[in-house]
Amino acid sequence: MNKKDASRLRDIAHSLGLNFDERAQAIYGNYRGFQMVLVQGAQRGIYTILTSASISGQPIDRKACQPYAKASKAIAGIAANRFLLTISIKPASFSANKVFTRIPEAFTDAAKMLEEMGATCCCQDTGAYTDLGVYMCGAMPAILSAEAYAARSRLAVQSEQSEFLKNENFAAGIVGALLGSLIGVLAIVIIGQMGYVAAISGFIMAICTLKGYEKLAGKLSKKGIIASVVIMILMVYVGNRLDWAIAVAKAFDVDIMTAFKSIEYLMEYEAIEPARFYGNMVLIFLFVALGAFSTIKNGLAAASGVSRGVYPLGTQPVLASREEYTDSPVDRDMM
Repeated sequence: MNKKDASRLRDIAHSLGLNFDERAQAIYGNYRGFQMVLVQGAQRGIYTILTSASISGQPIDRKACQPYAKASKAIAGIAANRFLLTISIKPASFSANKVFTRIPEAFTDAAKMLEEMGATCCCQDTGAYTDLGVYMCGAMPAILSAEAYAARSRLAVQSEQSEFLKNENFAAGIVGALLGSLIGVLAIVIIGQMGYVAAISGFIMAICTLKGYEKLAGKLSKKGIIASVVIMILMVYVGNRLDWAIAVAKAFDVDIMTAFKSIEYLMEYEAIEPARFYGNMVLIFLFVALGAFSTIKNGLAAASGVSRGVYPLGTQPVLASREEYTDSPVDRDMM
């Protein structure tokens, strides 16, 4: 989300008497007796309001919400999943900026609908009415009671414990990295033979190599990252050289292996311009670095600690260390 959109949401939250979470870029809080949270969709200008409510302890029928959605100028539709209501805000057809004027109205119309139905805010997991709050659960917010929050937290911790204690198969990871790098080599050759600079294939090389290691090793550790980077460097050279070898084989009507071995000889006699050969390889390396950055960053973070996936909006997630897990009684029982 860009800074301008975040500033607008911050102002909207203030006008509604709600809060704005900078990390999640979400408006949340108690609005007219109902816990609500606004989140952005995959595209700019697509927003939904999440709330959780029941009528006499029973989930609200989606069909009962449709007349209110049709009557609203700001609400596009309402979906129901047990107690959770997902209220879509009408997008602006020609200007994503216009949707921001509809957000306050959508909050008001949603609250009015629930009031007229006689609904009561509740936990989306259990239907409980007390100790409600808005929590971040993985990538999505949830409206939970304190008890449901504790239950989700326990599940998150157990999942993180399993991830921390998972054994790494380094040898299998190397095989996975090599297999993934072959996809990168193939991309270098195919894109190069199409007549384009194969730099974009660096993204493919980086992602496939790292993910290949992680898939077969079971996890991505520091030594796995180092091994994958070494493999990437070697295979970028191989891929770039193979790309040129195919071109040489076509030009001189020789087999690819002969052409592959003759690259240095041809550069020495300037049949191949060294600047072009190495320049293309440098561009691929740059894209490898760009493609690998986020994956390596996440891998290093996982090696030192992991942020718990469930935490109250408005707070920072707790960082759990490997020592915290391996020293715990649960861990000793599992090992």
